[in-house]
Amino acid sequence: MSVLPVSTPASATFAALFSDASTDPTNGHPRAIMSPFLHDLANPATNVSTDDIRRRLATEGSRRHALAVAIITNGRAHPYFLPHRWSRSLMGPDPELDDKIFAFGGELVANCGHTVVIPTDTFSLLTNQVQVATVPQIQASIAAGADLQWMGPYAPNDGDTMVVKSRRIIPIPHSMVGLFLAQPNGVTPRYYFETIYPQLVTDGIADDCLSMTHFFQIAITRKGNNQDESFLETTQPSAPNRNPTLIKHQLELLHHHFPQLSTRAVSAGNTLIAQGLGTIAAQQQLHYDKVEAAKVEEKSKTIEKWMGASKCHKLLRMTGTRNEQELMTACPVYKDLAAASDKHRRGVIQNAVDELLLQRGKEHLFFQVSQGLYINFASLTWHRVHDDSLATGFLGNLFLFGDTDEEHGIAVNKVVDMALSGDTAMSQADAKKIVDLTINIPLENKSLSNLKRAELLYAVLLPANHPALAFLQAHIAAMDDYSDKWEVVETDDPKRQAAKAIYHLQYLSLHLSRFWKKQAMTNTPVGTLPSPTALIEKIDMSEPWQPKLSTSFERSLKIPELCRLAASSSGGQGTVRTMGLTADDMSAITNAEGTVLSRFLQSLNAAGGNASVPGTIGGGTTPASGGGGGTGNKNATSTNPAFSEVLFGQYKNRMVNGRPVKCRDLRNKISRGDLPELPLSKVDNAPMCLAWHTKGMCNSDCPRVADHVPYTNEELGPLCTWCGTNYPQDTGGT
Repeated sequence: MSVLPVSTPASATFAALFSDASTDPTNGHPRAIMSPFLHDLANPATNVSTDDIRRRLATEGSRRHALAVAIITNGRAHPYFLPHRWSRSLMGPDPELDDKIFAFGGELVANCGHTVVIPTDTFSLLTNQVQVATVPQIQASIAAGADLQWMGPYAPNDGDTMVVKSRRIIPIPHSMVGLFLAQPNGVTPRYYFETIYPQLVTDGIADDCLSMTHFFQIAITRKGNNQDESFLETTQPSAPNRNPTLIKHQLELLHHHFPQLSTRAVSAGNTLIAQGLGTIAAQQQLHYDKVEAAKVEEKSKTIEKWMGASKCHKLLRMTGTRNEQELMTACPVYKDLAAASDKHRRGVIQNAVDELLLQRGKEHLFFQVSQGLYINFASLTWHRVHDDSLATGFLGNLFLFGDTDEEHGIAVNKVVDMALSGDTAMSQADAKKIVDLTINIPLENKSLSNLKRAELLYAVLLPANHPALAFLQAHIAAMDDYSDKWEVVETDDPKRQAAKAIYHLQYLSLHLSRFWKKQAMTNTPVGTLPSPTALIEKIDMSEPWQPKLSTSFERSLKIPELCRLAASSSGGQGTVRTMGLTADDMSAITNAEGTVLSRFLQSLNAAGGNASVPGTIGGGTTPASGGGGGTGNKNATSTNPAFSEVLFGQYKNRMVNGRPVKCRDLRNKISRGDLPELPLSKVDNAPMCLAWHTKGMCNSDCPRVADHVPYTNEELGPLCTWCGTNYPQDTGGT
């Protein structure tokens, strides 16, 4: 659309308007506009309500004061000028305009502004308070990291942190507007603490502007692991529909602040106004097109948006691909991972592994991807932090791919998924179960099973021509051919025969861990892997092949105890025969009370070990049939035996918009004050446990476990009334 520009005697800019101290409504004392946005957690009675802030803004707008506010979009603070609320008129109500908040987005272009609508919920307080780094800690971190753009997230007990709360919008002090406009692409939190905050200190108004500092402390803090986004992130305000009444008002507002714009407008009459209307309409259309394009871009899920730019580049180096498109073409799982939410990404990898097994027809090979293993993958630290480490690393640690109890692995992941979904309260035991990694000791000749499980993830997560994948597949093929000879290979020390598989895995893990550590730091392929048949060649040439195991490594895997157990099972001769300990030997003594294995497991428990043999879980502390986890804590889901189907059956599986109603969502609404408090428990006069009574189940480590007791229908009456009034209405089947 081609529109002639409006001719004016002089240019007008917001930079010039706000550089003039005489237009500052606060007369150099910004506390007047900044303090209402300061949320004092210690003195809530002093805080200004959201409605009051909107009313004050409407008053300032009606007085046509020169004000500017900032909103975070795509991690940067963008300025918006002359915000005002359109008041309803008794004579001519206009639903397109009434009670909406309008402003000019960014600097004027050819003396014309881009009018946008600021959503009213932008003024609302964040739902939760945020743990952030202190200002000195942020400044020290920025000084130490030239590329640092994000920090956190932080836990409540982290040092050099504090708790703050803010709104998604913040006023800009009059004297600081120029610094915001000096960044045409928006102000990053780093720029604020490097440039703007020091200027506030120099001008002596840092205390007056504490609300803005809190705002940017939240802005630089990640809202979650692997998420380069803050809690302040807001969709870019968009242009309203074309409305002649609004356009005329915006022109009048500009003419008020820039009288030079109206000099020729008077003489030009309707022609100039028409040109002005056309130009503003064209600018608004351009802005609208940009917003729509940004929305389309936002919907496209990329690996960089998921992981962040730095980790995305690292992943490309490790996979040997040049860009995201090449990686997603070679490994489609990454496209699914980028599109999935955090709580579903473990399942995405599991589905890819299961699909690969189906394609290969491997009905007897099984591998359960745990949440702890997924966390190691997503960290992109695929090498072990040191040679003795058993819990760190990913594709560089073959001990993570041991034999597991399939039924128990599925059960554990169900508990994890329930905890992540928020349908039950998260306990410390849940959190430990999510990240815990169980290391199962392979039997003497069963190390190849670990390699075959690891190869599944190599094949899913790496391109087909990747050198590490080719190495592992070739080694597996060679060891398959060599299996008969491998079974009669003896260790240097006959007393360590039972640990032969451990030596094999450590030999490969040392090489693979070094490979992944080096590959993560360079864009070119590293040539640190040996020949896939190097181990076999060493054995055939009677050359040493067993890696040296440190004392701490042996202690971690309880290798001496394992070897003594194997020796006892072979007749108490003190040495292990060539074939070593077999699976039948294990099963023959697993369930017998008081056997050598039972005493061995007891010694592991006493030592706090995390190694186990097939048939145990979580470090071998509890039989698989016993439910619990490696911590010894029974943190599984508990079922309410007295659940009242009559009173609460309609709520148990209620769906809203095709999704189940989660107790966590209701608890959050109660915390925000959107819903009334729950009735009090008959046990301790604290709120009743919603999940226990309405879902019929809850976590045994629930903070309200005291309420997990039977109730009569009469005692449940108040909760039934609460649900009837406050529970979301059913909109779809169960």
